[in-house]
Amino acid sequence: MVSRNAISRLNKELAAINLDPPPYISVAVDERNIYVWHYLLEGPPDSPYEGGWYHGYLHFPEDYPFSPPEIRMLTPTGRFQTNFPLCLSISSYHPETWNPAWSVGTILTGLLSFMLESIPTYGCIETSDDVKRQYASQSMGYNLREPAFVTHFPDAKAPGQAAAASEAGPETGAEDLDPSDLSDVEEELAMLLG
Repeated sequence: MVSRNAISRLNKELAAINLDPPPYISVAVDERNIYVWHYLLEGPPDSPYEGGWYHGYLHFPEDYPFSPPEIRMLTPTGRFQTNFPLCLSISSYHPETWNPAWSVGTILTGLLSFMLESIPTYGCIETSDDVKRQYASQSMGYNLREPAFVTHFPDAKAPGQAAAASEAGPETGAEDLDPSDLSDVEEELAMLLG
């Protein structure tokens, strides 16, 4: 059953986030389903993610804001498993810690903050800062091969976007990398991802 309260709240939050977006964060609502919000996080300066563009989505329950959304990251980061539900106090993994007063902006700011920390949790992976930087440099190229990214962020442009797309090569994920073609950093990443 579609909840009018949830839809009303999501529409208000969309207006608020469009009026005053949090730093390093953009959102786009799936035009077929208001309960699915795509986000784009820009890697903050002076972090291993600097220069990176990280796409993921939030899937809100029909009783939002009384229950938290599922959070997934789609772009490889070296911090989160890709397309895997993240176990955070602001996600559907922990409804007992959820606060209905939290907004989408709060959720995404919390996600970005958690991304910058090294606290382990379900849905996270451990990699070196060098691996995270490698992913950051290849993130836009990866994103541009993903139809959901192109659909929801058609105007997303980053410095060196064309170079990143050409460096990324054919449509492969990190799990398809051939370790014989990789630098030491990339070899470490391939071993971690199996």
